[in-house]
Amino acid sequence: MSDLIQEIFKLLTVGPGNLVVHLALAISVMAALQVTLFSRRGAPPGVFPRLVAGLLLLLTAQFVQFLASGLAWQGLLNPQTFLPSLDRAVIAWSLVWLVWLWDFPRPSRAADVINILSNIIILLMLVFSVSAWAQTAPGASFNNTWVDWGWSLFSIFILLVGLLFLLLERPQNWNIGLAVLSLNLAGLVIHLVWPTPGSDFSGAIRLAQLCSFPLLPALTQRLHASAPAKAAEGTPAESTTVERRRYSADPRAVYAWLQLATHSSTDELHTTLTRAVAQTMLADMCYLALTPDPFGDVVLKTGYDHIRDEVLPGVRILQNRIPAITSSLQRGRPLRLSASEVTQAELSALAEALGLETSGNLLIIPLATQRKVWGGLLLLSPYSQRVWTANDQTYLLTTIETLVELLQRADQPVPAAAPAVSAPAPAPSTSEVEALRVRIRELETEKLQLAQKAAPAAASSDRDLQSLLSVQAEAQKLIEKLQEENSQLRADLAGLSTADSLPAGSETAHLEAELRLALEEVAHLQNVLAGANMKILALEMQSKNLADDNGGSHEVIRSLIQELRQPLTSVIGYTELLMSESVGILGALQRKFMERIRVSATRMDTLMNDLSKISSIETGSAAAIRAVDLYEVIDHAVSETAERVSQKEIALELDLSEDLPSLILDQDAVEQIIIQLLQNAASVTPQGGTIELSARKQDMESQSFILVQVTDQGGGIAADDLPRLFWRHYRNGSPTIAGISDNGVGLSIARTLTEAQGGRIWVDSIPNKSATFSVLLPVTRVLSKPILADENPA
Repeated sequence: MSDLIQEIFKLLTVGPGNLVVHLALAISVMAALQVTLFSRRGAPPGVFPRLVAGLLLLLTAQFVQFLASGLAWQGLLNPQTFLPSLDRAVIAWSLVWLVWLWDFPRPSRAADVINILSNIIILLMLVFSVSAWAQTAPGASFNNTWVDWGWSLFSIFILLVGLLFLLLERPQNWNIGLAVLSLNLAGLVIHLVWPTPGSDFSGAIRLAQLCSFPLLPALTQRLHASAPAKAAEGTPAESTTVERRRYSADPRAVYAWLQLATHSSTDELHTTLTRAVAQTMLADMCYLALTPDPFGDVVLKTGYDHIRDEVLPGVRILQNRIPAITSSLQRGRPLRLSASEVTQAELSALAEALGLETSGNLLIIPLATQRKVWGGLLLLSPYSQRVWTANDQTYLLTTIETLVELLQRADQPVPAAAPAVSAPAPAPSTSEVEALRVRIRELETEKLQLAQKAAPAAASSDRDLQSLLSVQAEAQKLIEKLQEENSQLRADLAGLSTADSLPAGSETAHLEAELRLALEEVAHLQNVLAGANMKILALEMQSKNLADDNGGSHEVIRSLIQELRQPLTSVIGYTELLMSESVGILGALQRKFMERIRVSATRMDTLMNDLSKISSIETGSAAAIRAVDLYEVIDHAVSETAERVSQKEIALELDLSEDLPSLILDQDAVEQIIIQLLQNAASVTPQGGTIELSARKQDMESQSFILVQVTDQGGGIAADDLPRLFWRHYRNGSPTIAGISDNGVGLSIARTLTEAQGGRIWVDSIPNKSATFSVLLPVTRVLSKPILADENPA
């Protein structure tokens, strides 16, 4: 029996048999590579390129060894000096890449670095082994030498480490990987215990490779695995099989949902809810998040790991590290983030806070009603890399109202028994007193508005109308004077007639002639007055028609904006659907084109919003004056610009005073002012720059103001452009101003809204460094006519 085995080993190590071995191993690797290329469609992110890279390097190693063995067989290369060391180096190289392929199918920076270092060590060992073996006596056998033992022990160490990680990680098809590594380990052990005598090569190792390499095509099953990629001990066997369903009807999930109605403890209810959602949606992890305070941390109260079947503790995360997630939780809007998109930095921050290597793809479902935002559910796929779709989002949104009712009911305190003797009413708290004071200020403002509306309107500024009115007044006075003289003449005539002392006929004729002339002048002046009245009426009608035409044109603009929004919303929605790859895989060039479409459509939506704001300002739409919490307004403005800031990895630094009072202004106007300034700063600040936003109170001339400043790093603004920076007609059609966004209406809107609130806006520039936009707003609005931003500044 031993003679037969020795003959088999000799056949595998002596040419041309050894050439057949290398050719068979290369064919096995090529088969696995071919299956991988045909199965690449629908592969999870990062799996396909790693698999192709590993198989290509294995194929390269076998090709090099096949070429060297062929040259040695033909006598073109000395087989004793170089081939034994090359054979051991190729074996170690192949084992390193086999461990890398089976243990780390997903991108892992640490594993990649260790793999590269191992390959470098193998190349250095090859150089040392060749030089050391060249100094031995000619004709000596390489097997069972100290150099052979060094290579064998190094290869065994690689396999033991790989088997340990494989048992701990247990990726998809880990049992086949266990067989591959175990076969190679057995070949190495047999080679050390029972080496092939008088030979430079190991028949046992080559036999183990012939048995293990045909199993490599099993690696391609990971390209379409929808089950979790990592399972802990004790996880049911069905969790590691290929699962094609999107949602689970497992009895454990049904039982978890039934438990929601029985828990009286709030903590138990929260834990059960995350477990039920994770088991139903087949999510790797599920966290329950509370609605963040305007300037507090994002609180993940509790979570559940579906793969490990364990409850996860709560964590706190800074808002500036995850702005998009914070905005979604505060505004009560669903959000889907893919690990392959521009939100990689935000997902990396989330993974770091949760202690994960990668967070995978993220789906946020808000727990909100029409009146209140309670929090949200965060579904993660760090193991399976499952891509969340719009269907998943819709499926969960149908149960939100019921879940919010359960959570609100658990938050309500249990009513205490009524005492026998009624206690006196408690004194109002500080917050209640402050709310009453704010309400009093609102009522006083409304009273001031009503008084000003009841006051007589100011005189018209039309010069023609004013001149006609003055002519009418003078004519009226002259008519009254002539009528008085006419009455006096008639009285004189009557007196002369009664006294019977009438003058001669010539005098009587003279008086009658004067009376006739006076009557003619009166008639002429009355005609002039009638003509003036007609002109005044015509001008008033013309002014009214002009106002109606302006109002009609603005109505047409608003109607067109509404009509344009419908197809634009469809374009943005279908673009996001295509980029999510839920209806098909996109190539790199296709994704680039879709990203350009999405950016352009979003810009068009922004421009339509600006057009709508300008139309509302010029038509003088009534503003809602009420108490404004500046902290809340700044928080909403930061949330609106969070996506643009995170895309450019810009750091937003806030410096807000703790004593900012409530403002009696138009809250929407104040919020739009800050949004326009932040958008301008985000557009001009370079990648990785910093934007500073500050707000503080200032008292000047017995009146309180709020100073809001936004500083960018856009390189400053030229001194020649500063005087006309906020004039819209100057921006339109003019060359782009350095240090300013290419959108020509944002700053003009900010100026118009600021002056409508009775405030001021200006800019201070440091050449080649930064620009600071300052807005000074009164605590209480002084009602006045706003100056439109398209007027030419003095």
